[in-house]
Amino acid sequence: MQKHHPLSNEYPRVIRLDRGGYTTCNIILKGASITSWRIEDEEQLFLSRRTRLDDYHKYRGGITIVFPHFEDWSFGRNHGFARDLIWSVKDGPKTDQYGDVHLELSLKSNCFTKSNWNYDFDLQYRIILKERSLDLKLLVLNLSKHETFYFQIAFHYHIKVKDSNKVAVAGVKNLMYRDFLDSSMELPFKTFYNDKFQLATPIDVVIYNTGNALQFISKGDDKIIGITKTSNMPDFSIWSTGLRRNLPNPREFDADELTSFIGTDIGNLSKVYLAPQSTWLASQNIEIKKENQTRGIMKNFIDYFDDIC
Repeated sequence: MQKHHPLSNEYPRVIRLDRGGYTTCNIILKGASITSWRIEDEEQLFLSRRTRLDDYHKYRGGITIVFPHFEDWSFGRNHGFARDLIWSVKDGPKTDQYGDVHLELSLKSNCFTKSNWNYDFDLQYRIILKERSLDLKLLVLNLSKHETFYFQIAFHYHIKVKDSNKVAVAGVKNLMYRDFLDSSMELPFKTFYNDKFQLATPIDVVIYNTGNALQFISKGDDKIIGITKTSNMPDFSIWSTGLRRNLPNPREFDADELTSFIGTDIGNLSKVYLAPQSTWLASQNIEIKKENQTRGIMKNFIDYFDDIC
């Protein structure tokens, strides 16, 4: 029996991937937005209670796509238009021989996109739901026969954690970054001299030329979030309110939600130039592990009751 439920004729347009074992993923076709990812029935993504899952409002959480522009944009909305438009289902959902579930979506240029960004393109997105991870792959095609265009692209994550004040980011030693909260900076870049930094203070940085692996260590809920990526997605932004829970209340979140997630963009935030009739491909994998849990090994009698008591 087919367990996946493409509800594209109902409102809102949702596709549900079900791997079994209470491991699921919900994708809304508006923006190809991943609004839920559950592993063994435990939610891994943050979605603000203010979010309205319809075709007219921004989604405050989940995983969305930044394209073709990062940050403020004089021609359109912040972070581009890909997360505003209705995507098409190209293939799936379908389950492979390993039990992983595949879905392929597509967004093509149209009159609206050309009013913001006058190029012919096809943006293709493959999502693969695995046992404890998501594979996310993006393919950009320049359909023009004559024009080169440039773009910025990233995955925009809201990862659920118990307390972002107890999260450390690892793998940043000797990397250069821009600090958007430090107005006194004389030079445009700083350097991390330690391998880790904590999110217990307000932070808003963009880190450049990272390696192919990043890691978030969340002590509050004893889990490690690992992200591996292709080298053509080298940049990494992260923001956090830190310990100051009494910050002015943003429009998109309630005050008690501000330490319930990690907000990060991972992709190519510089200009990617794509020649006519050519393609650009990149991918990321996000995996959730329990820090002190060894899967597949039987615990002894005392350890078992320690977990309960």
